[in-house]
Amino acid sequence: MNTTTRARRLRLVRVRSRRFRPRTVPVREPTPPTLGHTDRLAAISSIASPIAVVTALLVYYGWVRMNVQAEDLGYDVSVIDMSIQDYVLKTVNVLYIPLVLVCVLALAIHALHRWIVRRDKQLLRRLATALKYSFVGWVGLAVALMAGGMPMGGSELPIGITLSLMCALYGSVLVPPQDTSRRVRVLLLALLALVAFWDSERLARVMGHAYAESILADPSQLVGVIVHSEKDLSIDGVTPTRIDSPEAAYHFRYEDLHLLQRSGDRFLVVTDEWATGPRHVYVLRESDSVRIDFVRRNAG
Repeated sequence: MNTTTRARRLRLVRVRSRRFRPRTVPVREPTPPTLGHTDRLAAISSIASPIAVVTALLVYYGWVRMNVQAEDLGYDVSVIDMSIQDYVLKTVNVLYIPLVLVCVLALAIHALHRWIVRRDKQLLRRLATALKYSFVGWVGLAVALMAGGMPMGGSELPIGITLSLMCALYGSVLVPPQDTSRRVRVLLLALLALVAFWDSERLARVMGHAYAESILADPSQLVGVIVHSEKDLSIDGVTPTRIDSPEAAYHFRYEDLHLLQRSGDRFLVVTDEWATGPRHVYVLRESDSVRIDFVRRNAG
């Protein structure tokens, strides 16, 4: 074999080795699935819808409380033009303590439930039957409280119905009845939600009356106000101090006033005789011609 033939064979071997050399393909990392337009809307609605419902309920409860309180104090709630944030903040005092009590009661019921389910099945059946027909006792008690004139602000009946539904639903949990369909349970839960809304609305009314009674019993707890004005504001029961100096920006000063409510640039003020005499509520707006100062009243 001559040198030329050997060189040709070497070239063929090299060409074949290049042809059949395995190629390395870069491995791409899997990309996470992206949410489509419909999926994004569904995710947003699942979060926004409960928030919107809760906000609407808080605004409503705040409005109920302020409306009742305003009627007892002698003015209309629409005068102060409160914002959504104002109504939500007014709801905190209404629902905070009841929600804490509900959470504590839920923990106690959970511990009691774990003890109950370990009892005899015959005892569970008797307890479930008693809970099912307990509405007679709860509604009867509510009617008795209403007839007896208990100061509960009309909350007796909704509370009685709420307890009746809760007992009936809990009895169905202990011993599921054979003849109760799923639709009936859904209707009972819907009715319970409506009655709970009724309870909360009554609670807001009770709190509104309570705040109004507290203010009427002791108006000195309100913030003191001094009003400076260019013109006479004709506030009954208050003799203004007149300032005749031509250099004075304000010519009338009103003291012995109290701030009843504020919203934005609107101030509702009352006099010292407001709680015992005519309940005149004066609406003032702070402007270039009216200045409102707040003072601290000395106790006693």
